[in-house]
Amino acid sequence: MNKFKPSQIFYVQLQTKKFINPIPVVYCVPEIINEYTVIYIFNCGLGSTNAWNLYMNYPLFQKNYFVIYEKQGHGLNRNKPSQYLKKYIYELDAVVQWAKNFFPNYPIFLLGESWGGSINCLYYKKYHDFFPQNHIKGMFVWNIPNKPVDVSNKSLWQIIQIGWRLILTLLFNLSFKDPSPAFVQDKLSQNTLLIRAQKMAPLSHQNTRLLLAVWRSLKKSWKFLTKNINNGDIFYLQSGQDAMADWKKINKLKQIATIKSFKFIPTGYHVLSFEPKEANILYETIAIFTKTKQEDINYLSR
Repeated sequence: MNKFKPSQIFYVQLQTKKFINPIPVVYCVPEIINEYTVIYIFNCGLGSTNAWNLYMNYPLFQKNYFVIYEKQGHGLNRNKPSQYLKKYIYELDAVVQWAKNFFPNYPIFLLGESWGGSINCLYYKKYHDFFPQNHIKGMFVWNIPNKPVDVSNKSLWQIIQIGWRLILTLLFNLSFKDPSPAFVQDKLSQNTLLIRAQKMAPLSHQNTRLLLAVWRSLKKSWKFLTKNINNGDIFYLQSGQDAMADWKKINKLKQIATIKSFKFIPTGYHVLSFEPKEANILYETIAIFTKTKQEDINYLSR
C-alpha cells in the first residue's frame, strides 16, 4: 500500500470561539486534483485515532482530500470532555466550516466509524438544511453500536463503582476518571496489528462525561437512522462479527433499508480498518456511494 508522502500531510490547530483550546486536525492533499476530487471528513470512534494512518493510506483517500480530527477528551485535543452532545456537534461543524473555506467548492462527504458515525448522524439532523451551502453531498457511516458495550475485563465491584459515578455525573456534571482498561481484543478484532496498537496507545475514554455523551448520542442516532435511512444522502454498512452491534437494531434496519442505503458484510469485526478483506469492501462501497452522489453534482470552476 502506497503512503501519503510527508509533503502531502499537514497539521492544523483549529481555533474556535466555542472552545478554549484548539481542535487538532490532520489533512492530506492528493498529488493530482481534477474535476472529480472530493473532500472526505472522517470521524473516528471512541477512544483514539490509532487507525487513522491506515485509513489515510488507502488509495481512495490518496486520490482526494482526507481530513481527520480528534474530538474533545481524545489524544491531542486538550478541551475537556462534555456530557452534552451539542459540544461534539459544534466541534464537527467547526471542522466542516474550515474544510469548506480551506478547499472552496469541493464536494464534502462525511465518514464515521462507531461513535464517530453517531456524531455525524446528529450533525446531519441539526444542519442538513445547510448542507448545500456547506458543499456536503452525503454521509457514509458504519458499525454504530446501540449503546456503550463493555469490551474490557472489569470486576463486579468496578462495574458498580462506574455506575455510581455515571449517576453523579448525570445529576451534577461531575467528572470521574478510571484507569485505562484491559480490553478483550477478540471482541474488537483478532488482528495482531490492532492488539499491538492498543498496547502502544491504549484507549483513554474512561471519563464519565464522555461515556454519558456516547450513551446519549448512540441512542439518538439510532432513532435518526431508522427514520432517515432511505433518504438517499445516507449509507450504512455493518460487519457481521461486530461484538458491539445490537442485532435487533441491525435486523430492523435491514428490513426497512434499500440496497442503495445499506450493506451487510457477514465477516469483519468492529474496527474494519485492521481487517484487510473487509476494509477493501468498506472502501469500495464508499467509492461507489461517492460516485453515485457525484452524478447530481454540478462542478464549479476550480
